[in-house]
Parts: sequence; C-alpha cells; structure tokens
Amino acid sequence: MGGENLSEIKVSKEEIDIILDNTIQSITDFKNSVYGKNNDSSKKVKNYLEWTAVKTDMVKNEELFTIPDNKAPLIKRSYVHWVHFGFNVGKEFGGHHPAVILKETGDSVFVLPLSSGKIPQDKKGKAYCVDVPFVYDLAAMPRWANVLRIVCVSKMRLDFTSRTGRLQGKYMDAINEAMKKSGIKI
Repeated sequence: MGGENLSEIKVSKEEIDIILDNTIQSITDFKNSVYGKNNDSSKKVKNYLEWTAVKTDMVKNEELFTIPDNKAPLIKRSYVHWVHFGFNVGKEFGGHHPAVILKETGDSVFVLPLSSGKIPQDKKGKAYCVDVPFVYDLAAMPRWANVLRIVCVSKMRLDFTSRTGRLQGKYMDAINEAMKKSGIKI
C-alpha cells in the first residue's frame, strides 16, 4: 500500500459480503471441529465466541466510546482495573483479568495483568515474577504478576462496570524492580 490513505481505498459491498460469508464459515468450521471433544475444547469454543461478540461490539461502538466521568480519575499508575484481554493464541495472556495501570498514553494504557493464586512453583524466584498478596478494594486473595506480560491496550478494553482497586507502593516498587531486572522500560 506504500503511502496510500486507507480512507481513500474503496471496498465494494460484494467484497464485504464475501469476506463476511468466509468469516462465518470459518467460525462455523472452528466450532464444528473443536466443540464437544472434551470440556476444555467446549469451553474454548464458548470463550472464543463470547470474545468475538464483545470485540465486535467494541469495534462497532468505537466512535461512541467515552470513559464514565467517575472512572476517569482512576486511570493512572497503581490503579487496578478489570481488562478484557480477549481470546488470544497459544500462551498469550487472555480473558477478563484485573491489571495494574503502569502508564497512560492518550487513548491507551500500559497494563500488567494479575493472575490469581500464589506464584506457581516453576516461576518462584524468577526476577520477572512479582508476588501481589493484596489489592485494595478487590476480593482478598493472593495474586501475582509476570512483568513479561506487560501490554499496551486501548482504554476501551477496561471494564468500567467492575470494581477498581489500587496497589500499595511497596508492590509497585516490587513491579518496578522486576521490570528493571528484566530490562523493561515504559
């Protein structure tokens, strides 16, 4: 496309209809080939289809998106929001998880997803893993984070209907130290 303006590229209704038909067929083939093999495969199909609907609504309503007034002040470093990471491929982080805001960048934020439970045995002692035993205003449970999973996401992925939490300074310091040891700067 070398320098072409995407808004100047015309796409016909017929081309869109063909792409839509192919997409519907691909999703149907996925469902038919995966669903019912076992409980995990059925859950995979369910999660993928739910995410497809959520993401479609996000894209459809992109121009209407606004951050609720009572939530805007809470989009800053150390605050914890629930984020729709989506259905991802392989070992990529996905799903609906709490994540620590690390940096706001206009319409996006760098976040660090939090996993529930204690740090798994195979990750204990790793410089990139941080124990987060407490988050203000979220359910009391142990959590942990892998700083190698830091990602920049649109603010549209933040779930403004769920509770917002906040990390204590000592946990933010631990995250900063793990980022430094892992060579991560944002």
